[in-house]
Amino acid sequence: EGLGGGWKPPNSPPRGGGLSKTGPTQQAAQSIFKVERRKADKATYVLLHDPALAAQVQQGTIALNNAHRQIRGAEEKRRITATAPPTGQYQVIVIDPPWPFDIRQADPSHEIANQYETMSIEEIGRLSIPAAEDCILWLWVPNAFLHHAFHIVEEWGFTYRTTLTWAKNFVGLGDWLGGQTEHCLLATKGTYRLFRNNESTLLTAPRTHHSAKPAIFYEIVEGLCPGNKIDMFAREHREHWTSWGADV
Repeated sequence: EGLGGGWKPPNSPPRGGGLSKTGPTQQAAQSIFKVERRKADKATYVLLHDPALAAQVQQGTIALNNAHRQIRGAEEKRRITATAPPTGQYQVIVIDPPWPFDIRQADPSHEIANQYETMSIEEIGRLSIPAAEDCILWLWVPNAFLHHAFHIVEEWGFTYRTTLTWAKNFVGLGDWLGGQTEHCLLATKGTYRLFRNNESTLLTAPRTHHSAKPAIFYEIVEGLCPGNKIDMFAREHREHWTSWGADV
């Protein structure tokens, strides 16, 4: 009601966002929110699942991206909660935790909302890390959380060794300076040693999609680090690795 276009919410909205890319609902979404076609799926999803929130998007009090994220968030939290902790022990661990960018979330009109559900610093510190007695850890961390990351490495029982810095091909957002770098702390446990030490601490590679790490990073880890490997909070399956996380 009040959204125009003759649109009415369905009795049983579909789950998960598998929506038709054609038909009256998408046309109404494009017309109401004045969005281009590539954003129409998000607008359709908001219209179908939360008409009240859709009205706020129309009024400009909340960004479409944030509205979509808010609705999907509850479902994603359920998936994360239902994901069992990793089992076994691994000699090589890569982990990219969902760091808590709460400042961006606090402003509902902000177009750049978190693209995934986050964890608090305390929750990240309490993660179950499936480390073997002799193990190497690669912990990805944005600039804003470097201080916390060093403490978390110690909480997990590792000793910090050095930092790999990823230089990206564009300047992103930042509260103080525009972010063009991301870091990966290298830490070890027990007597783990690398086969060689001729890799640079600087990794230059283009950014692809959100949160994805460059393929060359995994090639470096595979070349340097013997042992069974796990990628925690993985976004996709990787050959010869155990991929763990809600997305996989």
